[in-house]
Amino acid sequence: MRTLLIFAMLAGFAVTSCSRAQRAPSGDAAPLALGELRGDAFSMPPSPCQGDNEFVLRLRSADGSPVRGAAVSMVASMQAMGAMPYMESRADAHETSPGEYRAYYGLTMGGDWALLVRIQPVGGAPLKATGRLHVGTPGLRFEPQASGSSAATARPKPVADADAREPAPAAPVVVEPSTWKRLGITTARATVGSGAATIDVPGVVSYDEAGIADVAVGFSGRLQDLYADHAGAQVRASDVLCSVRSSDALAAEQEFVGTVRNVRARWDSNGGNPLGADAIKLARKKLVALDIPAAAIDSLESNLAIQPYVPVTAPIAGVILEKAVSRGSYINTGQMLFRIAPLSPIWVVASLREQDARLAVTGTSVRITDASNRPLGANGYVVSIAPAVDTETRTLQVRISCPNPGLSLRAGMRVTAHFPGGHGRTVSVPSAALFQQGERSCVYVHLGRGAFEVRPVEVARGQSGQIEILSGLAAGDEVVTTGQFLIAAKAQVEGGPHAP
Repeated sequence: MRTLLIFAMLAGFAVTSCSRAQRAPSGDAAPLALGELRGDAFSMPPSPCQGDNEFVLRLRSADGSPVRGAAVSMVASMQAMGAMPYMESRADAHETSPGEYRAYYGLTMGGDWALLVRIQPVGGAPLKATGRLHVGTPGLRFEPQASGSSAATARPKPVADADAREPAPAAPVVVEPSTWKRLGITTARATVGSGAATIDVPGVVSYDEAGIADVAVGFSGRLQDLYADHAGAQVRASDVLCSVRSSDALAAEQEFVGTVRNVRARWDSNGGNPLGADAIKLARKKLVALDIPAAAIDSLESNLAIQPYVPVTAPIAGVILEKAVSRGSYINTGQMLFRIAPLSPIWVVASLREQDARLAVTGTSVRITDASNRPLGANGYVVSIAPAVDTETRTLQVRISCPNPGLSLRAGMRVTAHFPGGHGRTVSVPSAALFQQGERSCVYVHLGRGAFEVRPVEVARGQSGQIEILSGLAAGDEVVTTGQFLIAAKAQVEGGPHAP
């Protein structure tokens, strides 16, 4: 309810009449100097208002001739603050007459707005102009370009959406201390933080993708017996998973047994047969090529007893992730029958905040604990680091390989990864003091006598309602813990250049 009342109050400060009926620009022009180009920018109405507005730009070259065919766009933006979200209005301008470009845009509330105008001349480098407007105040204000620069010689600044969101230098806003209690403004002192020898990072246990093995055979046939009959079953290396009846495998076994018998008969009569040993090796290679297990081949060579079914064994110990066959299924050559994931080692995927990305070093030893802070096995080590930060969570995915002899780490389990190399001396403030200004973390600092300024800070970590600050604050600084939105609202109404 308080937020709605504040928005209504802000709207009341800036109610003016907005109309598109007036087509000819009036009022003072805001000059733009962009290298060899010149421009005059107008607002219609002359005093920007809450609601619909028109931006008019007359663009000309150094000799005064109109610049035609340029691509012109503009962004009006207001930074987020507390419960108030980031707001912006974007528009592409249309050339309504030679060198004159017009764009319609809307302002949802009163206060001070940042302006960004992008210009792409035909055959020229992209240009931009930044400035501000204030609802109810005549004209637009653009930042002057450095003298002596030109479109041909100056390097254009990169044009990016973030340009419209860069806050201007902070200036204090004053709220009389006698009104703090009524407005609900409270403060707290920054205290000396505890620092930390480690950084605690949330993580999730997952299977080691590098160790996952698929089980397939090099022959076709029909599955006879199925021993690993469900996903999730744990198996040991060389356990028989199923057996398959195959005419191809049977023919290869018969050839192998016949070769062994023939060689042994000649060996006994002649006292040695080196050529026969080569023949056995060749017949054995045919069985290996069919993916018949080595143990089954050794048994066949020893006993010379042909088995009607070929056993299919697990190549590694682990858990069956996928079972792709059933009893009686027909199997094709190379078809995947099972997928097995190892249980040791196992991965922990930790989500490291981008400001702690320096800790992500391959080979770093990391301690893993559960939700009760109990150690889970021996320390793991960093094996891979994501090449990019997640744009939604602003975290970096780090994979940690962990030994898991007791199988205490289970896939899907939430754990904490303790990275060494934590922060030293810090200061601590209540987490309620922190707010976002674009991409930056900020607090309101009371400078004395009711004056407040926005101060960017570097956050170390948060715990139990407190935030540890690496830089931007000193012990004893007084920060606002409630009422930040009211301070921001006053700054917007007054048109302070710092208003978030």
